Amino acid sequence: MYRILQIALMVDLTAYYDDYWAGKDDAFDASRLKLMTRRIPEGSRLLEVGCGPGILGKLLEERKVRVTGLDHSHVALVRARDKGLACVRCALDGRPLPIRDEAFQWAASNSSLEHLFDPGAVLKEIHRVLRPGGVFLWMVPNVGHWRFRLWLLAGRFPMVENSPTDLLHIRMYTLSEVKRNLSDLGFRVRYVTGSAGTWVPVLYPSVLRVPGIRHLYERAAPWWPSMLCRYLLVEAERID
Repeated sequence: MYRILQIALMVDLTAYYDDYWAGKDDAFDASRLKLMTRRIPEGSRLLEVGCGPGILGKLLEERKVRVTGLDHSHVALVRARDKGLACVRCALDGRPLPIRDEAFQWAASNSSLEHLFDPGAVLKEIHRVLRPGGVFLWMVPNVGHWRFRLWLLAGRFPMVENSPTDLLHIRMYTLSEVKRNLSDLGFRVRYVTGSAGTWVPVLYPSVLRVPGIRHLYERAAPWWPSMLCRYLLVEAERID
């Protein structure tokens, strides 16, 4: 843990992601976000850890979900507040979240924890701020996707932009690792699905991007998310 903090202090994540968000628009994979929004009941209060410029939060607010967003980027939070979201700036890596114990029934992380040096510490904090029986929705890139399995069998493990091995990702996860991390911290996984992410062309042969075949693949992928999905969505309940 101490070594992780040393590394994190040497890398100014705030400055890095201020620069990143300054050059990034609000275009996101709508199908991925829909997987999350439809799991959360209207009228809920939710903590979004790593809210970025508030894209998911805005969609949830439109469904009458009250969102509090946390992020370390000043630039991202300005854009989130411009969308009308309640946001708090904090260092996410290796420090306590500025939220009291058991304050929320729902928490979510949309493809953000893999960008941290110590996501395990953040998961512990999410457990702390959830009430017993509270629910955490974790969206994470899936390095167990079949294309990476084939690449490994061929002796390759390429760093591919917009894929689970994007250079922005410090940590990488398979479904098995996600479940183990959550179970070790006192969560019970109660639902798993995923999104194919066929918009990432390097992951898919051209035949799987033909419109009709692409549609069928996207419909089938959630039946075997650990193999077929580019993104995993895991819903876990705090049990202790």
